[in-house]
Amino acid sequence: MSYRGRPSKGCEACRTRKVKCDETRPACSRCSKAKHECRYRDQADLYFRNQTASAAQRAEESWRKRSKSNQPATTKDNSPRIESPPSDESTPPNTDDQPSSSSSVHSPSGSADDHAHEALNELGSIIGLNKMTITPTVNPHFRRKAFERFVYDFVLPDSPLKLTDEPVDSLWAFIPVLYQGASEDSLIAKAVDAVSYVNFANRFHAPQAEALGEACLGKGIAMLTKIIANKKHSATNEALCSVYLMGVYENLTSVQRKGTFMAHHHGANALLQLRSIEQYYSDPVSAKLYEVAYAQMLLGTLQSANRPPLPKKEVVKVEEHLPSLYSNSSMFVIRLIWREAMLHARWHEVKMSTSPPTSRLGLQELLQSALELENDFQAWESDITPAWNYKVMRNTPQTRSMYDAKWQHLFLGCRGAPEEIHSYPTLKRCWIWGFYRTSRIFLLRDLLEMLNWMFRFPEPSPLSDSMDTSETSAPQEASIPTELSNVNLRTRHSVATSHLVELIEKNCSSLISSFTVPIQTKSMDDVVGMRGYVCFWPLGIMDSVLSSGLVPHTNASHSRSSAGTGPTQASAYSHPLSNRPTPTSAASSTSSPNQQWKNLYAKAPQFSELSNIKPSPENDQTPSTGESASTSTPVLDRAAKKSHFFDSSPTHAYDRPLELPPVDFDIVEPKRIDVAARREWINRLMYYLAMGLGIKKALYVPLTEGFIPTVKPSVDRVMGR
Repeated sequence: MSYRGRPSKGCEACRTRKVKCDETRPACSRCSKAKHECRYRDQADLYFRNQTASAAQRAEESWRKRSKSNQPATTKDNSPRIESPPSDESTPPNTDDQPSSSSSVHSPSGSADDHAHEALNELGSIIGLNKMTITPTVNPHFRRKAFERFVYDFVLPDSPLKLTDEPVDSLWAFIPVLYQGASEDSLIAKAVDAVSYVNFANRFHAPQAEALGEACLGKGIAMLTKIIANKKHSATNEALCSVYLMGVYENLTSVQRKGTFMAHHHGANALLQLRSIEQYYSDPVSAKLYEVAYAQMLLGTLQSANRPPLPKKEVVKVEEHLPSLYSNSSMFVIRLIWREAMLHARWHEVKMSTSPPTSRLGLQELLQSALELENDFQAWESDITPAWNYKVMRNTPQTRSMYDAKWQHLFLGCRGAPEEIHSYPTLKRCWIWGFYRTSRIFLLRDLLEMLNWMFRFPEPSPLSDSMDTSETSAPQEASIPTELSNVNLRTRHSVATSHLVELIEKNCSSLISSFTVPIQTKSMDDVVGMRGYVCFWPLGIMDSVLSSGLVPHTNASHSRSSAGTGPTQASAYSHPLSNRPTPTSAASSTSSPNQQWKNLYAKAPQFSELSNIKPSPENDQTPSTGESASTSTPVLDRAAKKSHFFDSSPTHAYDRPLELPPVDFDIVEPKRIDVAARREWINRLMYYLAMGLGIKKALYVPLTEGFIPTVKPSVDRVMGR
């Protein structure tokens, strides 16, 4: 990493024009003559940038020197080669079958530090500190080497060419600042060392590094338990960053611990509430830390279907401090995602209720909220400012030839690849777009599930609506039957499905940019881990939605249900398990593929549970079709298994598609996806994230969904393994 000197103290206008500023206060001479507003950067921010550049620079320069003089075994594309078989791969962030209940961090009683203490006690009991293994003696040179690799993989600098009004591009730049000023025995040092060691172990097949990471995590949790008992010490950057990194560790490690990811998530949420927004933004380090911790909080609550612990007023305050980061025009995307996290939690509360709705009226208010939120999501994207632009190209052989052969074989020219390729200016922009689209995919899935529920209830009539007030407080108006009529709901179902397909296509088209967009100081040959880390969640969610049966697929017959004629619309949607890869004859000649892979994974002692995982039986996944209206809605079995790891809860019988009621006009058919091929493509990426970039949890999806026999040979071949 080349040192670019101290950040300029000139005003923003002079820096943008790249001319010398005389730094006169309150306005420089150039701005005074041009009658422009003269603004200077905050000095604390200048200090932070300088310290970040210095800390990360030294670590990265040292790593690059080491890698040149002592290069480990590499593949043909010069990325680190991993020789280990998939027997030491990872398990999911949270293996609990049931969705997490509302965390105690937003309980109406008890202080935030009490809740944090409780969350961390839970974490300690889950991990079992008394069972930690004895590890090798720490070599200070190896410790530094692991940290340098972590900085290379996950600390991204801001672009020196970034204009003043553009969003910042840096990621995790606060970590070297906190680490360089900490003692070796401090909590933050143990947390950083833990993720550094496990990252090094994954990238270079170094078992001794994995053992050291395990030891550092155990010591860090013991220290955190003591710190959390003191309110003053709890409300520090060290405590919050350490809990955040422990959650990162769970996504990188190959060690299975049931429920620890959610324990880290709950602990981080509790610590996040110990300081006000103004306190976080009083210095640049805590501001950058708060940004990622807040985003992780939203992601976690959305995934687990819990209500966000921070109230809406706090979201508005965040908007005041991040006006250019997530804003497009006047719409703040974080506020939209917060609203979807709240709506998603409300919808799952309805589905898990012991007294679920029995009529369309019972879901009217929730459906209306979902429709309004979908309109607001569309509004955010409708008026793109220059800072948010991206380029779109067709995925043709000519376009693919512009990319490295590795990416052509892995993602662009294989079965299931998207029809378009989207190019973004920075990885940070890719991440924010992925966060936006994936959250909206959650919303559209909720919307389609609500509509599927409504179709199972009889169409209301004006008379019944005027007399039925048991499940709604809305005024009895003549317009209610129109809003809940079959014609209106069929139209909304078609539009929502079209938007869902479009979002999945765009999300997939954007992923190649995550691996190819230039990053300052990073090599294009040695792929940094952050490129894969930002893709993990969107890939998992898309695979979950594609397996749900909500997406129309190209292998089904088209339907145009009009006046009850033609094939049913249910035939156009995918069976949740019909898209699993078909075993090859060679793989099944001696034993079943599932048994072969069970035996292979059983060799790793840390995967005793993972080796016993089998795909869900098909008879539990049959989509509902043509169900008659019922006055008694089934109650969800909370002990049931989730259909997909990335589902928020077990599937309710009414969530699935069914034969929709006929209408007397043609419904616009949404675009279709080859669901089986696209799921294979997604699982190729997941396998690459796990085996090529060390994001070990990503292996869980292709393993549990049965894609390992299909994707492993082709990806290994490209990686030269």
